[in-house]
Amino acid sequence: MALSRIIELSITRVRLVLPAAEFVRLPAAMGVTVVREGDEVRLTTEQARCALLFHIEGDTATLTEATVKDDIRGAFFQQVLGALLVEYRGDLDGEVEWNQPKGQKSRVWVEAGETDYPLLASLSAARAGPLLESAPEDKPPRDDRRVEAHLESARAAWQEYQRLKSGKATRG
Repeated sequence: MALSRIIELSITRVRLVLPAAEFVRLPAAMGVTVVREGDEVRLTTEQARCALLFHIEGDTATLTEATVKDDIRGAFFQQVLGALLVEYRGDLDGEVEWNQPKGQKSRVWVEAGETDYPLLASLSAARAGPLLESAPEDKPPRDDRRVEAHLESARAAWQEYQRLKSGKATRG
């Protein structure tokens, strides 16, 4: 039986910015090869059809191209692209096509480093503590925004319930 693999990751939107100095530690931390040519940096692994291309401007590196094809067990997707998206609070919207079951496609999203996509969710959950501590002071951590959204929805539902209840009492 063949190993499961990502046939291709089709990306509709991606945003990932990291400090350019990080390319010094990434080979040891992630097992990647870093090749810099001028203001371009390419991250690769032993998986020949998987790579990330960054453009360096000043002290920052911006992801300009991500190729994930024939990725055995989704290793590059999870351990390189996914790990960077989670660690540096990146965004991704795309579709992953797996070879097993044949032609299986699923939507993948990452927003500010958080996701519910099974291959990346454990990375996101593991990083919740440190990332929340480093949130900008003028912007509450994403979990706080999520709680506030749920509370607002609950308040609106309660008000609607009260409105309907009082209308029913006057009709009866």
